[in-house]
Amino acid sequence: MSTEKTKITKTFVDSLALSPDKQVFYRDCELVGFAVRITTSKVYVVETRIGDGKSSVRVTIGRHGEITAEQAREKARMLLAEMAQGINPNHHKKQNRAKVLAEYTTENQQPTLLTVYTAYTSERLLGKKTLLDYQQCVNDYFFDWKDIKLKDITRKMIQDRHALLSERSKARANFAMRFLRAIFN
Repeated sequence: MSTEKTKITKTFVDSLALSPDKQVFYRDCELVGFAVRITTSKVYVVETRIGDGKSSVRVTIGRHGEITAEQAREKARMLLAEMAQGINPNHHKKQNRAKVLAEYTTENQQPTLLTVYTAYTSERLLGKKTLLDYQQCVNDYFFDWKDIKLKDITRKMIQDRHALLSERSKARANFAMRFLRAIFN
């Protein structure tokens, strides 16, 4: 993981090459804690120490191209102000995720695959291709499971579905299982 300090601008971030093998951070020289993380995509982040100062907290702001460098810088200022007060934005994300999931289910009802999928995609920063792949999983591979409660999906059902999907494509069957694991987790 390498790090370099520079002024983060749209032109600068546009000029950066992707780094699929390792994470590369370019930290802003003007706003301490603001950075862009380069992997297979370019993502704006903010990072600082919270509370006891022992552990560092990193928060994803947004993907380059979906938000501008200036929008990300402004959001970073707000997040850094919160973090300076000891607030961890990642904890708020978790609480919001639980709240979204609760909105889709009643107190006595277990969430269905579709409910959890909807909550998962509304809270995650997913690329367009990933969203399309996930939609294919829900609408094609698991269309008949949409209304099944997660607790009712058994290991045997999953094994049988993997075997069935493997007849079409082993790679897509494995992808469908990774999707299912992400939804369950």
